[in-house]
Amino acid sequence: MNNNSGANTSFINHPFYVDDMFIDPLKNQIFDGKRWLDIQPKVMEVLCYLSLRANELVTADELITICWSNTLVSDGPIHKCIAQLRKVLRDSSKEPRFIKTIVKKGYVLIASVRGVHETSATGKRWLKGNPYPGNAPYSQTHCDVFFGREQLIATVEEWLAELDASNTSWLAIESKPGAGKTSLIHAGILPRLSALPQFNATSWVETILIDLNNVDSIAAFKEHCLDPLIEKGIVKTAKRDQFGLDIVICDKVSSLQGLLQGKQSQYVAIVVDHLDKVFKNKTLEPLIVSLINCLLSSQRYLLITALDERRHHYLCHLIEQYDTAQLLRLPELSTSELTDIIQQPVTLAGFDFEFNHISRERLDHKIIREFQLNPLPVSCLQLLMHRLFNMSHQQFIEYSAYEKINGFKGCLIDTVEDAFSSLNEADQNKFYRLLYSLLKINAEGQIETQVVNLSCLKTLNCYSENTIELCINSGMLKSTIENNDTFIYFVHDCLITDWPVISQWINEHIKYLYIYQDLRIFTGRWLYHNKHPQYLVPSLKKLKKLNEIIESGDFIISHEDKSLAVASKKKLKKLSHRKSLLMATLTVAFMTVTGLAIQLNKKNNELLAIRGSAENLISFILYDLKEKLEPLGKLELLDLVAQKTLDYFKLDGASSLTDDNLLRWVSALHLLGQVDISKHHYKQAKQYFTRTISALETELDRNQSEKALELYMLANYWLGYIHYLEAEYMKAKTFWLRYKEIADTLFRHYSANQWQLEISNSLNNLGALAEIENELVQASSYFEQSYEIKRKLLVSQPNNLSLRQDLADTRSWQSNLEAKAGHLKKAITLSQEALKEVTVIAEISADKTAQHQISELNHSLALLWLDNGELHKALEHVQATQTTLTELISHDPQNKDYITLLVWSYLLQSRTFIILGNYDKALIAMDSAQALLHETNRNKTAITEIGEALTLLNIYRGQAFYQLRQHLTAQRFITLAESTLKEHFDNSPPLTLLANLYLTKAITQQPHDKSSETLEFIKSKLASEIKIRQPNYKLIYFYLVTLKMLGELSVEDEFLKLYENSDFKNNRYLDVRLP
Repeated sequence: MNNNSGANTSFINHPFYVDDMFIDPLKNQIFDGKRWLDIQPKVMEVLCYLSLRANELVTADELITICWSNTLVSDGPIHKCIAQLRKVLRDSSKEPRFIKTIVKKGYVLIASVRGVHETSATGKRWLKGNPYPGNAPYSQTHCDVFFGREQLIATVEEWLAELDASNTSWLAIESKPGAGKTSLIHAGILPRLSALPQFNATSWVETILIDLNNVDSIAAFKEHCLDPLIEKGIVKTAKRDQFGLDIVICDKVSSLQGLLQGKQSQYVAIVVDHLDKVFKNKTLEPLIVSLINCLLSSQRYLLITALDERRHHYLCHLIEQYDTAQLLRLPELSTSELTDIIQQPVTLAGFDFEFNHISRERLDHKIIREFQLNPLPVSCLQLLMHRLFNMSHQQFIEYSAYEKINGFKGCLIDTVEDAFSSLNEADQNKFYRLLYSLLKINAEGQIETQVVNLSCLKTLNCYSENTIELCINSGMLKSTIENNDTFIYFVHDCLITDWPVISQWINEHIKYLYIYQDLRIFTGRWLYHNKHPQYLVPSLKKLKKLNEIIESGDFIISHEDKSLAVASKKKLKKLSHRKSLLMATLTVAFMTVTGLAIQLNKKNNELLAIRGSAENLISFILYDLKEKLEPLGKLELLDLVAQKTLDYFKLDGASSLTDDNLLRWVSALHLLGQVDISKHHYKQAKQYFTRTISALETELDRNQSEKALELYMLANYWLGYIHYLEAEYMKAKTFWLRYKEIADTLFRHYSANQWQLEISNSLNNLGALAEIENELVQASSYFEQSYEIKRKLLVSQPNNLSLRQDLADTRSWQSNLEAKAGHLKKAITLSQEALKEVTVIAEISADKTAQHQISELNHSLALLWLDNGELHKALEHVQATQTTLTELISHDPQNKDYITLLVWSYLLQSRTFIILGNYDKALIAMDSAQALLHETNRNKTAITEIGEALTLLNIYRGQAFYQLRQHLTAQRFITLAESTLKEHFDNSPPLTLLANLYLTKAITQQPHDKSSETLEFIKSKLASEIKIRQPNYKLIYFYLVTLKMLGELSVEDEFLKLYENSDFKNNRYLDVRLP
């Protein structure tokens, strides 16, 4: 692309400024000083070209030639792009600040443009040792190797160049903690002051540096802040009272005590760093505000302040009051800025980064990728690079050094360890108590960080402003501001898992986190059921533990938590009173009965009856507890009860047990086995069930009772299930065939509906095994038999929703089987039948689970229609999926199952639009998926399959941008997809995902290399996996596309014939543009 400026928009791969708007072309984003705004790639391309031609007329024809090359378009797309730019830039066509329309001629970008033609090369060499200062901020001596903030520095330079030296001006710098404010001032701004026109050879600048980091009293304020200003004759003070000092600016510049040495001073620069520290002290707050007011009221100073953005409210009224005040906020590091920070100092020092020939990645690229995945304070990045540079070998920054120091994790842990060690014992204890609020147990039973509102912590015993500030400033905690509320959480999971201070604390205090989790569960269930008394805390012992948590002052307790405890106490008190009356009545009755028993000499019979009752009570307790605890996922709590039951029966010797005692003993062993399965202790579980089978076989030889047969059937089921989990499918089949055989026997002898259901369930199990062994015909037969049994039962029980759900599940299984066999039309019919059943369930019960399953079935149907080539039908089911999921998420925004499925639905929608050639709609769907993933990460809600989703998202973006002829952008997304794949899958990614990525990569290469190593590699991978007797049609499709790209596809190819004889119609002509 040629133009008058000799530039090419394809080469603008670094950020620049348009007026006060920060433009990042690589991300297609604009930062307006408050938030990031996303724009479409074509809109960004137009903005980039107008920026290159700033203040020059650009005609519509020129824009079409440059931005829509090789495409026939009218003026409509140009007008649309300009309208979108004006909307984002908050511009007006009538009174333009950015883009001016020249009627019937074109457009002119009239705003100031900075940084478009800049490059990162400086031409200098660094010969002063390590270019990274480690944990310390950059100083003026490091100004030559200070990178990453060039755009901000350019903004400051332009502002300074326009200053009137006769007035005091104020540059107020704000950012999140750890963003590098001090480094920006010392290495970026101060070295450039003397080069400004106001400070030429006849003028002179004196810089006064004031650091308020350790100022916590009036005496310290006077020593570190006022005394330097008094010494230079800038201020004088008069005692006001015991709480403060009056501050007055001196009248005469000549009072600078010989500082000028014969030169006339025009300007004094006063730098006040860590200004936020004094606002923690109510006494010092009016002093610093007074000082700033006085300085701004004078006429000869340049005031530069550095402030934590959380303290902005203290000075916002002053910033708005003075016209000469300029607020500068430090944004997050962009990709190009991060790249410069890491690469440029190493280059200037004459060093380079090692290339890993196994992962095919340079170390600097790995560092950039890891920082972007888990952003940390800039100081942590500086420390990492400082250490790597010190450990360099033969002028190379090496992987071995990175691994030795454990990368970012090692640097972060060392930094927070130093910060923690600097706390006194009292503040360390405060930190330990703070962990009760910052940690939680998630749904998977893992410890993770919790996002906490800082205002909630102020009411707790753990609150210590000094401790929290140190944790934030050291990079241990990250703070965010939303709606004027500050939220904090641990910056990285490695602090929880790898830092001994926290990991040891967790080992010692995890029981309290579990109790707190129980409290939240109790409260949630109680509120969900409209505060029904049935869902109050069921026991005094449990309530006592919960009250200890509530009254400790270490946990964030809601009003509802306290209400639950009060209501539970009242209920238990009433139950206790009733129990006391009942016990008194029973005691009198027992004494009476005992007296009669003695008189009638029937003590032995009475004791036997009591024992029988106790054993019946044991059975009742075991099964009642199982019914209550299993839905809560707390089955492991049965372990103790079941073990006590075994101990009870040991008194008579297990080998001598018969009849009911034997069956109770077997039931206890079954429960212990189930508990061990839930804990993945399969070996111990097998021992329990094997013992019960041996005992029951002996009992069945003597007496084939219904209960004994049922327990024998269940023991075979559980042993088969364990072998299934261990992938020992032949052994699992042996036990599950016996399971079906016993279920058949029970039905023949007792004819109950429950035994028909067991037969149906056993057929489902055998069908699942047959599918794994790729015996699809046999599997389909098992499932059809199972379906027929349940269908007949449903005729007599039309309102049995559980039975209707089983029917839907069976049809879903059958649909998956038919799809595997290439029979997509039959699979669609079966899925539609399943959807019909689940819809009935949802209409009758209004169950959220049924609504979720409806969305899952609609998503499955969309996939099937897509593979069958019916793209518009696929989109109909995609829309139905998204409508249902959006409604579900509005009621449960943290539900990871809903979020996961919605992400995949957007990705499926993107793929469909790409095939249809509607790339704009595809990009919109991808943006929705990206936004959902971003929101999920911000809320710390981990979703499953996130690595595959992120990889596929970037692959689809690469395909869409390639079709839009934006080849550089396409290649960038494919590179990002490769990085994501390596990050999440190491050496074993899904083959379909790997094939999709590598084929897209081969297609987007310029020019196409059809015999490239990429294609040969994926061809060998696919060839080793696909088989005629066990076809996987998705892998076959990728294999055929690879052959076509290599020019090796023949019409006689057996896989091509197999594919064309199936119902897979989508891309059946192997259009290699769309893998």
